[in-house]
Amino acid sequence: MAYNLPPLNWLRSFEAAARKVSFTAAADELNLTAAAVSYQVRSLEEHLGFPLFERLPRSLRLTEMGRAYLPSVRKAFGELSSSTVGLFGVQGETSITVRAPISFTTQWLATNMSEFRDAYPEVGIRIYTSNWVDKLMGEKVDIDIRYGDGNWDGEVAELVYEENTIIVASESYIKKFGEINSLQDLQKHSLIHVMGVKDSWEQLFRKHEIEFEDDISSIKVDSSLVAMKMAMADQGIALLYRSFAQEALDDKKLIEPLIFEEKSEFSHYLILPDARTKPRPEVLLFRDWLRDKARKDLLAA
Repeated sequence: MAYNLPPLNWLRSFEAAARKVSFTAAADELNLTAAAVSYQVRSLEEHLGFPLFERLPRSLRLTEMGRAYLPSVRKAFGELSSSTVGLFGVQGETSITVRAPISFTTQWLATNMSEFRDAYPEVGIRIYTSNWVDKLMGEKVDIDIRYGDGNWDGEVAELVYEENTIIVASESYIKKFGEINSLQDLQKHSLIHVMGVKDSWEQLFRKHEIEFEDDISSIKVDSSLVAMKMAMADQGIALLYRSFAQEALDDKKLIEPLIFEEKSEFSHYLILPDARTKPRPEVLLFRDWLRDKARKDLLAA
């Protein structure tokens, strides 16, 4: 099968110049001269029949066609790089740095990490847990996993997967404070709130047109993991991802006092923080593994 593709070195120069917003910076990365990068990009534009850049006095700016073409080029290079590393391995020992919310790390990533480690033992992993979007002191993050609605200024977020939330409590709490037969009954109970994005209980009540009253004496925590532990300790009722709570449900440490399940308005997203730096092959390898594993788990649920 013949592929109607321009030379790969032209595409590589285009991708680097778009990422660096400079022919000179792209040339430094590719070990070429700025003139050579400029020539290759110009040749690509002539081949395609469209300008990809606006040449400004001291910088470059992608044209509309350039912006439309760039994601496909980046995806193709990323998949080629990831496949190469997956089949032939990486050269020497290397490592990547991952930052993720503590709940996601403890309840999902930690239990699945052995699969990646068994497949790619030469890739070291450094994991930092954080619930807030702050920079790590002296540490560059290769992959950032965040919880929210996917909108962060200046960042390109890729959905990891969507999941349903459920209502959980300890059996002893329900015996002490009474059964829950409807969403309205929740207002009579101590609700454990997870801070950070938007209050999930408030979102739930408003969605179902139930009057919401913010109780200042309620428990507010900064992660779903803490909320789950509080619920297990008879402190109230929590709203959690099913996958996060499933082990505690299986062990009878939590129950579902009300059969209720619906898709959360917020999800976990994957971000490659430095969009102007070409991701290393091992970073793309971990990204692809995490994305595929999460989606397989969702389909199996």
